[in-house]
Amino acid sequence: MVVTPEQPIIEAIGEVKWSDIQGRLWKLSEIRLIDDTVTLREKGQANDPYTYYYTAYVSKNEIHGTAAPSTFRVPYTGDSLESLNFGVLQIEVAPSSISFPNLPFVEEDALFYLEHIRKIELIKNQALLLYTQEENENEVTIIFISE
Repeated sequence: MVVTPEQPIIEAIGEVKWSDIQGRLWKLSEIRLIDDTVTLREKGQANDPYTYYYTAYVSKNEIHGTAAPSTFRVPYTGDSLESLNFGVLQIEVAPSSISFPNLPFVEEDALFYLEHIRKIELIKNQALLLYTQEENENEVTIIFISE
């Protein structure tokens, strides 16, 4: 499956250097919705069952990872948040024969959130906050951690 996302204008909150985000595996930790918080893992929890279902690795020319349960990759150009230009998002759908735990949300939700990111914040080089929205335009904050 191939998806062409819109090119959002992403605003940085505080000092966010793209080089601080690159070369690291980011694991989804929490999703803050307007009336709920979905906690997927806490820092230091090595045996969390969701550890490998929601990840993103940022290399020098692409972002790839897992989007519960499929995998994705999207090439990009640019070396700063302001200069990023994303290519075509490619999704490799997981075979239906593989069983997964009851996941809190599925790839369609994750991809919708990622397509609508408007702000990004990096806290102490360990927590990456992505500010996005639901289909009804309610705000959502997605928090990734890197160890």
